[in-house]
Amino acid sequence: MDFSSVIFGFPLIWIGLIILIIVGIWILMHNRPPSPFIKGGKNRKPRLFVVDAAAVDTRRRVVLIRRDNMEHLVMIGGPNDILLETRIPAPTGAARPQPVAKPVESAAEKATDTSAGQPADAK
Repeated sequence: MDFSSVIFGFPLIWIGLIILIIVGIWILMHNRPPSPFIKGGKNRKPRLFVVDAAAVDTRRRVVLIRRDNMEHLVMIGGPNDILLETRIPAPTGAARPQPVAKPVESAAEKATDTSAGQPADAK
């Protein structure tokens, strides 16, 4: 009996080897150091975010970034990135911009919005 017939003759060895590989990958995934791109937890306040961005051409963009109440103007894309202006003080009382929600009209407001007998959709 040679070595290859022993290995290929026992499917339980292959099943055990697959289980061992899966357990090894699971151990590696759970014992690795934390990634710098993952937020530090639920209580962590973000310090860095994009305030505004504008396209210069098809490859380059100008981005206004706020960090710790200081804004920085950066041009990204193209052959290299350029810091255009730094340490721009953020406007007083400026917080993280909140998305603007559109007001929702209720059915009662739509009914009272008719003028001169025209439906609200005809405006």
